[in-house]
Amino acid sequence: MVSHRCSKCRWFDHQHESLNDVPDNFGYCRKHKPMVYQIERRFYGAWPLVDVNDLCGEFRLDEDGG
Repeated sequence: MVSHRCSKCRWFDHQHESLNDVPDNFGYCRKHKPMVYQIERRFYGAWPLVDVNDLCGEFRLDEDGG
């Protein structure tokens, strides 16, 4: 049985250089466009950070092996 966790999903990206300072169990969900975040008076755009053990209804198996 396939585990429908982010770590096995085709949309999960844990290798982007901007994740160098982020713990290994996190990565970006690239299923949808980046979200806009506001911190104090500044705005930032980024893909949502997800845990390797998270899951959602958009899961698609990464058949290339990730």
